Formats: sequence, C-alpha cells, structure tokens
Amino acid sequence: MHLRFLALAILTCFCFANTSVAQQRPRLSDPVTLREVEAEMFIEINKLRRDPAAYAEEVLQPLKATLRRTPKDADQPYEASRILLSDDPIDYIDIPEGESTEEALAVIDEAIDALQEIPKLTELKRNEPLDLAARWFSDDFMRAKEERQPHVDSLGRKPAERISTFGATERALAQWNRFKGRVSEEGKLNVYIFKKEEDYFFVDLPPRSGYRYRSVDEAFGKFVTDHGQEVTIPRLDKSGFELEVIVDPSARTLRTGDSTIAYPLQVPGHSENVAWGPWSRPLATRGLVCWWILDPGIPGRGHRHTLLDPDIRYCGIGCTWSRRKGFVATFDATTDVLLPLAKHQNSD
Repeated sequence: MHLRFLALAILTCFCFANTSVAQQRPRLSDPVTLREVEAEMFIEINKLRRDPAAYAEEVLQPLKATLRRTPKDADQPYEASRILLSDDPIDYIDIPEGESTEEALAVIDEAIDALQEIPKLTELKRNEPLDLAARWFSDDFMRAKEERQPHVDSLGRKPAERISTFGATERALAQWNRFKGRVSEEGKLNVYIFKKEEDYFFVDLPPRSGYRYRSVDEAFGKFVTDHGQEVTIPRLDKSGFELEVIVDPSARTLRTGDSTIAYPLQVPGHSENVAWGPWSRPLATRGLVCWWILDPGIPGRGHRHTLLDPDIRYCGIGCTWSRRKGFVATFDATTDVLLPLAKHQNSD
C-alpha cells in the first residue's frame, strides 16, 4: 500500500512539473511573443547595418561548419544543403543552389565577401505606419492559401499602394491638400494621366500656371485611362487622358460612375522583404534575418540589398505565426518618415 502511494505521488509531481513547463512556454501566436520577435529583428537588422563586416565574421562564418547534405545518404540524389542554426532540428536554412555542398558553401562565402565590402551604415528608426503596414501584409501573406505574384497582396496591391494606406510624408499630405483645395463646390475635379512606356504619370496643374507630374501605380493609371478620354494635356502639351471625378475628402477617394479609387498619395523611396519558416522561438530572428542575407535561390540577392540599402532611414517590421508557414515576417522600409493617416482603407 505504501509503495503504491509513493508511486502515485511521484507520478502526480511529474504531471505538475510538466504542466508548469507547458504554462511557461510562450504561445508562438501570442501577440506579445510576436511583438518581441519584431523588436529582436529590429535590433538584429541594425546590428547588421552598424558593421556588416563584423556581422559576417560573427554570424555567417560559424554557419559554414554546420553545412550538411540533404538527404544525408550520399547514394540518394542531391537535393540541397542545410545550415543548422541550433541543435533543434527545425532551426535550419536550406540552400537549394548548385549540385553539391561545395557549391552551397560558395553561397555563404559570397555573402560573407559581400558584407565585408559594405561600409558601416546608418541605423534605422522604426516607424509606426510602416509597422502597421508590415503587420497587415504578414497576416495577409500567412492566410494566403495559393501562390500569387511576389510582393502583391490579396487586394492586388504592390508595396507602394499598400504602404500609402497606412502613412504618408508631409509632402504627400501637402499635395493632397492642394488637390482637394481645387475641388469645385459640386465636389468635382478633372484629373490627368499620361503614360510613358510602362509607367503612368499623374499631372498636377496649379491654378495659375505651370505643371507638375509624378509617377503613380498601374491601378490608378488604368482607372483614369479606362474611364477617361484621350486629350492633349493642358500646359504640358502632351497626349494623355482626362477624367472628371467626384472627390470624397473624408475618405480620400475619387469616384466616377460606380467605380472608386483612392487618391494616389506619393510614396517615397521604399522597399519590402518577406520571409517565413518554422524556426523555434529562440532562433526565429536569426533564421529570418540570415535567410534575407543569404537569399538562397534568389538571383541578385535583392532581399540582402534591401536590408543594406544606404538610402533607407525608416522601417517597419511585422511578424505573425501559423502552423502551416511558421513565422512570417515583413520588412517595410522608406527613405522618409511617414506620418500616420487618420483612416486606413483596408479590408480583408
């Protein structure tokens, strides 16, 4: 009887210990956990920018010793090489390039050499509108169930159009204020667009004289060309399109008939990175940032260039998690600070 009681007591203690550990383990989908990962990524990216050469020596160089063939059996066809970030089997980055571990090793060496050639860069500042934009896209990307065009969200928007729904520069807001200040008492105004090769340009005609023009996204350009009429644009003396629209200043939208589109706020120089993977919580930041640096299988290593762009000054980081994709992170960056907008016209 005594031995049975002792066994039951030991089993009970073991169960309580397991319950305690489970309660302490953070839920990966918990917003608090995700904000922690975002903060860690911001620190890691600035560590990279502060001294790229030192980062290459401290972080990338040791990864070379962890490189493994996939599959391990040399008699089976080579698929990729795998870098191990920790002893946890889910903490890895696959390098699918080449046909041997030697060629995969060359990918790491190329990244190291590239970082050693880059001078120390200005650290980035976090920007709330960019954080919101990045979080929205990570959530949108995480929930996507099918392949879609890179850097295009579920609403068909490219980064500039998406980012502009969360924030704008002082200059862009001043442009909008000048635009809506010319709207007639009936709420109408003519807008002009011309196209050069594959790019669309929005023409601003100040009340007195002169003109200004700037590039706009394809969606806005097609909105005007599809609904407007061909004209010679006044003052610019260039073939283009004219469209009379009804302006809603509170929603910052332009309408013709049953079709509505947002006013094209000008977006400064900008860029976007997205990455995802089932890393463990402690190694999520290292996995996401190192993947962008190595950029395996991506011609031109565009994600690395985005992180190390000397012109960007502000960034936003948005992270989410799902069982299907693991951690999903978006890095949005701009050359100029964005001010938050009073309203965000976003829908799922």
